Amino acid sequence: MNLFGITSIIIFFASVGFGLFLYSSNRESKVNRSWFAVSIFVGLWGLSLYGVTSNFNINTAEKWQYLLDISATLIPVTYFAFVCDLLGIKNNDWFKRLILYLGAGVAIFSVTPYFKLGVHEQFGF
Repeated sequence: MNLFGITSIIIFFASVGFGLFLYSSNRESKVNRSWFAVSIFVGLWGLSLYGVTSNFNINTAEKWQYLLDISATLIPVTYFAFVCDLLGIKNNDWFKRLILYLGAGVAIFSVTPYFKLGVHEQFGF
């Protein structure tokens, strides 16, 4: 395992660990729940980045790439919801839903051939 793979695994464990720690401290807090969602998608992103870069089988690497794209798409969506909850912005529920639906649409779109044609080896990955 190279340094890139090690840091990807560290991102996974640190993100999920910090998210679980914060969520378990107060499960009823809307801010804690929204941060937990952000940390889960960041953790999935780190894990799938490791899966893409450490895999030598193209088909398996492509499946990891799909998870990488989906999690990367949903990180800004959940982060937006977290910031709104953190700042206590309450008059934007329709806008939060719109962002969530657009993000889910892009995430679904990311597994189609219109988003990417496939994966290939580049720079040793």
